Amino acid sequence: MPQLQQELGRCFQNLKNGMTEMKKFLNKFITLFSLGAMSMFMTACETAEVHTIIHKPSEDFRSEKIKSIPKDSPFTIEDIYFAIEGKEADHDEHYIWLGAYTSSKNREIDILKSSLSVGETNIENRINEKITLDTKTDTENITRNPLGSMNIFTIDPATTKQFLNETGERKLILSVLVDGKEFSITFELDVRTKTYTVFPT
Repeated sequence: MPQLQQELGRCFQNLKNGMTEMKKFLNKFITLFSLGAMSMFMTACETAEVHTIIHKPSEDFRSEKIKSIPKDSPFTIEDIYFAIEGKEADHDEHYIWLGAYTSSKNREIDILKSSLSVGETNIENRINEKITLDTKTDTENITRNPLGSMNIFTIDPATTKQFLNETGERKLILSVLVDGKEFSITFELDVRTKTYTVFPT
């Protein structure tokens, strides 16, 4: 009887050891499989770039609560502050929108034309549209043109490619008529690029 108990004890211990080894094996297998699957998944991922055309002074002006119209700014004409904003229509085309702000009532201005300069390339866009600055903002005495109402330039795919690769001058010149006088405002442009990971579907 004692011999049988010893034999059973040895069998039980061997079984226990076997289970322990099996658990170790399974844990290693699961770990290696997970690492392999993750590696394959990450290899299948791609990166995509999103480009935004920016004008830093305009961006700074919009990002802060507007308290008043800057008097000594090169973008202020007759109590009207001109700001622009670049928007990506798709990966190959961009829009540039105009925001005009004033503390004067019942202001109307004529947007005559805009000209884009990229290196040695100059492209002119004739607009000839009148806008009214009667849309309220968060600041009680400041009004502007309706949001998204004035696209002053569409940068086509070919020009977009040139714009992104250009290391020299990139600027937009806007010509406007204010109180019967013609003025030009120059906006030095830049590009902000963000990279995103595109996961497979």
